[in-house]
Amino acid sequence: MPSGDRSGPRSREEAGISVPRAGAGNVYFGYDPLGRGTTEVYEYAGLAGVTSQTSALSAGGVPITLTLTTPETTDTLTYDYDSAWRNTTWSPAW
Repeated sequence: MPSGDRSGPRSREEAGISVPRAGAGNVYFGYDPLGRGTTEVYEYAGLAGVTSQTSALSAGGVPITLTLTTPETTDTLTYDYDSAWRNTTWSPAW
C-alpha cells in the first residue's frame, strides 16, 4: 500500500479477522503514519482499566519494542537483531 493510502482495512473486523463478541468489551486499534498496526487496546466488560499492547517498528516494519500494559503493570520487551535482521535476543529475558 503506498504511503498515505488509507483505502485498505482499518480494523481486524474489516479484514475478516474475528473480534470479541458483543458485550465482552471493546477493542481499539492504532496505526503508524505508514498504516502499520502498532497498538491494540482491550476494554473488558466488568473489569476496571484497560490492557494494551504497543509496538515500536523499524523503518522496515521490524518490531523494535513491544510494550504490554495492564492496570497492574507495564512490561517492555526490546528486540535485538543481527546485520541480516534476524532476531538474536530480547530483553528482559524472563
